[in-house]
Amino acid sequence: MYHLPDPHHPDIDAGPDTRRAGFGSAFDQALAVTTLDGMMRDWDNARIAWLKKRKSQNTRDSYETALSQWYMFLGADPWLVGERYRAPYARALEVGSLIHPDDLPAGVETTPRQFSLQPWMASSYHVNEWIHWMANLGKSQATIGQRLAAVSSFYEHIIHDSRIDNDGVERTIFYDRTGRTRANPFKNNNVERPEITPFGKASPVPLEMITAMMTSINTDKPTGARSFAFLETCIQTGYRSAEVRRMRWSDIQPNPLYRGEYIIAWRGKGGKETVEAFPRKAYDAIVHYLKTCGRWPVLDPDQHIWLRMQAGHELGFKLEPQHPYISGGQGNALLRSALRRGLIKALGYTRDAAAEEAKKHHLHSLRHSHAQRYMDLYNDVYGLQKRMHHSNFNTTRIYAESDALKRIAPAQQLDFGY
Repeated sequence: MYHLPDPHHPDIDAGPDTRRAGFGSAFDQALAVTTLDGMMRDWDNARIAWLKKRKSQNTRDSYETALSQWYMFLGADPWLVGERYRAPYARALEVGSLIHPDDLPAGVETTPRQFSLQPWMASSYHVNEWIHWMANLGKSQATIGQRLAAVSSFYEHIIHDSRIDNDGVERTIFYDRTGRTRANPFKNNNVERPEITPFGKASPVPLEMITAMMTSINTDKPTGARSFAFLETCIQTGYRSAEVRRMRWSDIQPNPLYRGEYIIAWRGKGGKETVEAFPRKAYDAIVHYLKTCGRWPVLDPDQHIWLRMQAGHELGFKLEPQHPYISGGQGNALLRSALRRGLIKALGYTRDAAAEEAKKHHLHSLRHSHAQRYMDLYNDVYGLQKRMHHSNFNTTRIYAESDALKRIAPAQQLDFGY
């Protein structure tokens, strides 16, 4: 049995003639030919088909995260939620609204049963409530906007994917009480989308803070060696967080033309791929990390480099088939921990001041730091565009505040003073 909201509720996105007397009977007849399990199966199949259309694994992961968070906010059935979140969400559902927000399982952002709605019953009212909820959680406008765009694209996919029901009527799996296809709730004029100003978001970690951070890391222990190697790779390459986190040892090979140099099979946003030089500083740091945690020589080249760490484990890492490499949240925590320590040790910050400063930065800040340092040294915005793998020059403008158009060959690695 479907849990249908009040058909007269003003937030149900249906056409104007759905408010006439007896309009619900047609929809009730439509429901009679479809089971709840059947609807859930259709929506889950639609989710799988929608994700397959995404070009890169990073995009698929990002879109599935957005859709799963939307489902969990609605209080939808766990079977609809992405596999990564299904088990923790199901555990949270067992406790329900009694669970304290601080005790939610990892990956679950909202207290279960917020609305107890299946996604096909959601309206623009629920979209706005989700926006407010994410804002209260401290999500950035960019994150909120990305999630709205991702889930909106899913509803567009649903709306344009019709089928023949058991009653012989062609319809989508997103319809109102008259059986008509509903409008995308994320595109309703009532949705309060956040304003995003991308050209004002550049926030590099200052050079002196990077130096303080990197020189304060103890690389004799597996966790410290991993932190140094991971951050060094982010700093030297300027890659996006996901591009670094997904790296495998087999991606890095000796440069056949230059002895002692290395190349990497780079895979980036939107499924783009190329082979390019890999900084020697990053390579040496990775080798030291692998040696420190007992993974050298490398036995499985296809294993991810940045494995999750486990406190107390003799080698300091653990293998998780569901999570083969560190998450973006863990990477951000790693950066902030190292930065906080460096600010205290090298720059004399108090603990509170260091913690407050560290909270301002995330892994993408190091991408901005890389771009800023490149421009300081070479003042070459076109070289920066190539180095950052930007297909659109306007994107490069986010990272570079320079009018210099002089073309200089990109350097293999940048000197950050440590």
